[in-house]
Amino acid sequence: MEQMENELKRLVRRQKEEDRKTRTHRICQRGGLLESLLPDTITLNEARFKTFLEKTVANDFGRRALATLKNEQEIEAAKQNAEITTPNAEDSAGTLNNADYNDAVSLVTNSKEPPQGGGATGAANAPSVTRMA
Repeated sequence: MEQMENELKRLVRRQKEEDRKTRTHRICQRGGLLESLLPDTITLNEARFKTFLEKTVANDFGRRALATLKNEQEIEAAKQNAEITTPNAEDSAGTLNNADYNDAVSLVTNSKEPPQGGGATGAANAPSVTRMA
């Protein structure tokens, strides 16, 4: 029993380490991308860099743009998943047809309401599109 508990602890510790490495890698990639696109941000101190982000990205326009991109990504993933789960073209009950896809894209791109709140909660409150079977 003790061996199993130790094994579980080891696996949990390994998973946390992997999650931390993945997060660090993502942060470094995105920070590097930002610096490559906007090299003048490299010389900004932390406070000015934060102000820059707040004024250019973390505003209503940025939140709407993020919500639109997230919804487009979810629609693409749902469409790909539907194509994978129903490879037979004759069995289209689980696939998104063009009208469904166009309606979903229209819903995303015509959304006039910005997500409420900020940060992760703003993105979480963005309208989502789901396909009912």
